[in-house]
Formats: sequence, structure tokens, C-alpha cells
Amino acid sequence: MLEQLRLSNHAIIILIAGIVMLSMASDGYCDQNIDDNHKTYHGIEGDHTTDITHGLYEIREEARRFMAKHNSINHTDWVVGDPDLRSLVPKCVVPLKVKWVPKSYGLSNKSVMVYCTKALSGYSRKDQWDVIINVTAPRGSFELLFNVREAAVALLKQTHSKQTAGFFSTDIFVGKCLEPLEATMNKKNSAVNVTCKKPLQTFFFKGDSWTVPVPIQSN
Repeated sequence: MLEQLRLSNHAIIILIAGIVMLSMASDGYCDQNIDDNHKTYHGIEGDHTTDITHGLYEIREEARRFMAKHNSINHTDWVVGDPDLRSLVPKCVVPLKVKWVPKSYGLSNKSVMVYCTKALSGYSRKDQWDVIINVTAPRGSFELLFNVREAAVALLKQTHSKQTAGFFSTDIFVGKCLEPLEATMNKKNSAVNVTCKKPLQTFFFKGDSWTVPVPIQSN
């Protein structure tokens, strides 16, 4: 009986100790080595400018404003990506600037450069810095080859031709047309020339216009 009583008291002590530990944890006593200076990193959306460093969020937003203006003026549809999460730069004390990355940089991807001409002194060897961000063309930036062929088919029907539009290489990539496609006969090459006079500018297509010859074949 005495031995059972001792075991019972031991169990009660363990139970009480557990309750105390849970209470301390709920009050924050178990959050050792954690303070306001060591918060969990939540990505670019939470990476804002501080008294010392320039936030990647603000850097990306500056690039987006630059691209929005460029797209509006040039009827393009470029999309700015995210800067490298490893980028760490001192706070810029003057307004940020943005420009296209020069071809002399030799980058394979189209990119923009967000740069600072006067950074906070004392935190870096340089008082200037730049962050390069990739730019891409979204889906829907290319004209569907189906639409190109259909424009040729429509022209042949209008001319009451006994021929029809054939098929062409699927390797053709042209910018999405911002105006209705135009089709004209090219009897010399037995084809229908389908032309776009106002295409969307993309990384793969930068011309002022494009023409795709659609071969003609007998029914």
C-alpha cells in the first residue's frame, strides 16, 4: 500500500510539472533565443525597406512601375519577375531608377536594372548599387497558328476558289496581333499571305509587322 501511495504521489508531481510547463509555454517563456530581430522571413512581400537596407519589395515595385509605363506606350505585355532573394543592398537615399539592361552585359534573358546612385554610407564599400530582374512575355503573347490559317481559309472562300489553305511549319512564332489579320493572294508562290500590321512585342518577336505565307492546296 505504501509503495502504491509513493507511485501515486510521483505521478501527481509529474502531472503538475507538465501543467506548469504548458502554462509557461503559453506565456512565451519557452520562446528562447527568439526576439523581434529574428523574425521568420516571409519572402519578397515582407521584405520592406528598413533604416539600413533597401527592401526587395520596393525594388520590384519600382521595376513594375517602369514596365507598366513602357507597356502602355509601346503596346507590349512584358512581365517583371522577382529579384534574386540573395540580393542585399544598403538603403538608397535618392529615388531609385530603372533601365533596360544593355546588350553589352551579355545576358541571355531580357532584363531590367533597378539602380541606386547614392546609397547610405557606412554599410557598404560602394555608395552605388544595382539589382537585375528578368523580364518575360506571358502566355497569350503569341498569335495562334490556327488563326493565321483561318484568315487564309476565309479569303479563299470569299474568292470562291476551289482550293483551300494548306498547313505550314509549327515552328513559326509571331507576336499576337492587336488588330484583325489581313490576307492577300500571293499567286507567284501559290500561297496566301497573312499579315499583321500591329503585333505585340515579345522577347521572341520585336518587329513592326509580320507576314506568314500559308500554302494553297487543292481540295
